[in-house]
Amino acid sequence: MDECSSEIGSSSNGASGHSPGTLTEASPQKGPATDDDCTSLQSLYEKYSTQQKEIERLEEQNSEYREKLLRTIRERDLNEELLRNVRETQKKEMSEFEKRIRDYEIQLKAVQERAAAQEAHYNVTMKDLSQKYNTSVAQLTKKADIAEKEKNDAVIKYATREAEIMRIRNEIQKKEQELVECHKAKEELQHSQGQENIEQLEKSNNNLRVELEQVKHEKFDLENKLKMAEKRAEACNTTATELKQQNDVLRKQLIQMKEEKSQFQEENRQLSLKIQILESRRMHESEELSRSQQDLEQKLTEANSHCARLTDANREMNTKLEEVTRENLDLMNKLQDLEDKLSLEEEAHAAASIEITRLQDIENQVQSSRKQAQRAKEAEEQAEKEREVAENEAEECRQQAERMLAITEQLTERNSQLAGEVAAEREKTVSRDEDSAQSAQASAETNAIQQVMIDKIIVLQKKLARRNDKIEFLEEHVRHCLEELQKKTKIIQHYALREEASLLLPSDGSLDKVRNFLTFTFFHGKLRLVVVSMWNSFLSSTSVKQFTIDLLLILYCAAYQLQLKAVNRLNAIQIRKLTSEPHGHSPVQAYPLLLIETTSATMFLPNYMNSLAIVLLLQVPLSRKGASYSLMGSIFTAGSEKRSLQLATEVNSRLQAVLEDVMIKNITLKSSVDSLSNEVSRLSRENRQLTLAHSRCAEQRP
Repeated sequence: MDECSSEIGSSSNGASGHSPGTLTEASPQKGPATDDDCTSLQSLYEKYSTQQKEIERLEEQNSEYREKLLRTIRERDLNEELLRNVRETQKKEMSEFEKRIRDYEIQLKAVQERAAAQEAHYNVTMKDLSQKYNTSVAQLTKKADIAEKEKNDAVIKYATREAEIMRIRNEIQKKEQELVECHKAKEELQHSQGQENIEQLEKSNNNLRVELEQVKHEKFDLENKLKMAEKRAEACNTTATELKQQNDVLRKQLIQMKEEKSQFQEENRQLSLKIQILESRRMHESEELSRSQQDLEQKLTEANSHCARLTDANREMNTKLEEVTRENLDLMNKLQDLEDKLSLEEEAHAAASIEITRLQDIENQVQSSRKQAQRAKEAEEQAEKEREVAENEAEECRQQAERMLAITEQLTERNSQLAGEVAAEREKTVSRDEDSAQSAQASAETNAIQQVMIDKIIVLQKKLARRNDKIEFLEEHVRHCLEELQKKTKIIQHYALREEASLLLPSDGSLDKVRNFLTFTFFHGKLRLVVVSMWNSFLSSTSVKQFTIDLLLILYCAAYQLQLKAVNRLNAIQIRKLTSEPHGHSPVQAYPLLLIETTSATMFLPNYMNSLAIVLLLQVPLSRKGASYSLMGSIFTAGSEKRSLQLATEVNSRLQAVLEDVMIKNITLKSSVDSLSNEVSRLSRENRQLTLAHSRCAEQRP
């Protein structure tokens, strides 16, 4: 059809192409118009009209053919759909029939197997029961025969025993008669025979008595045996009745088994009939299916002609489908890659969530440590304020002491002058009573003023002695603390040289945090500038061991600064207590209490150092600075929580050992401070006694 339409199109195009040519050719020939031209034009016009009609006819035929083609395509589609539906229904029916046949076959096999198994079971049970029955019947018959034999034997024995008993009774009667006769003969012979006959008769009588007793014993034994035989006979009768009952029960069971066997045989027959019916149905259905299959095959042959044209389109669709499947495979691969990435991201997210929880715990610890540091800062500020107040009070006390010293010097000068004047007046005016009385009154007044001033001087001397003792004690304590600090620095240097100290190098980002934390928390003024310069110097150094040593020195400097602050605070408290005599104690009694408070404050330092170390460990994350730092840097950067925990516990144990050493030394310091307090109290008592003796001597002087 396409070829025809193309030819028609070409012919129409040719006709249309000739028409303008003819017109153009005819146009220049209008002038000399002749009959030939008119006839040629008419012929051409007729040809054109005929060709035009032919074209219209061909177009109509083409449209009809197109409609027929569309109808055939629709019919083909409908037939394909019908064929598909028929195939699907046929497949479904075939699958259903196959399923039914399989189910029926399975049921048939199951029923046959069940029937065979039941029949075998019943045969086995019947054989077992018959064997049991036969064996039990044989055993019972044997037992019955044995019982009958025993019974007969017992009866025979009983009869023989009865005969023997009768015979023995007869013999006894005979013997009794003989005995009576013997008695009679004895009585008769008593008169006639002698003593020998009597003895013989007595012996024979005794023998007869013995025989009679033996016969009685035998009779008793025979009666017992007879009773035993009767009991055995009764037992045999009971066993025989029981065996008969069991035999009846077994017979009933056998009858029931036979009935069940007949029932199962009937069921088997019914199932075989059902199977035959199902097989006939299956044959009929298979015949119907074969007929329908033949019809469908005929339809399939008719549809194959239509399907042959669709093979090309199907091939094209298959190629497109292969391309689409390839694209789908690519997309599936991409999807698998994305799923793998998603799983990796989920694992990373889970690890990150775990890390976030761990960091939150660390942050909570850091916050708690910061709160402790804030409390320490507040306590430090309060101690600074108290120290300033104590310094002011100490300055006032110094000024007052200087004033009192100046007053005492003036009074001593005035006293010496007055003493010289009194001596001169005594030498000049010995005779003048009035003048002497006036001079006596003046000397009494001066003595009273002098006594008051001496008391004030004694009090001030006591205060100065206590203050000097306290200053000496604090200087000794500071010197001892410096010695301990030097020893600890040596220990730390030895430890840093002995261990691989480069493994505890913190990261660069956290060093500024440590510097700010240390300088602004524990140091003030010039000491803060010194610590900052020391920090910058060891940051610029390349020696990692020196870095660790300097860092630990700064930590111990911070601890020493805290200790000095505590001592200054205690100094202020002590001065306040000395001036105000707290809790009703005398200054001499309050001084040992203050020493104990000082030692308790120094004992507090190791725990504070422990919290400081924990804060620094929380604020300074360890990092790996190079390939040579193999142990701790690799562990803390590898992400192994177990290994890092082990290392942290090891470091904590070593720090705990150092802290225990410090605690032991502080305990020794406390004991030495206690001994010093006792010595100071003793010296204060001696000083007081000396001052009292000095005052008494001064009073006793004229």
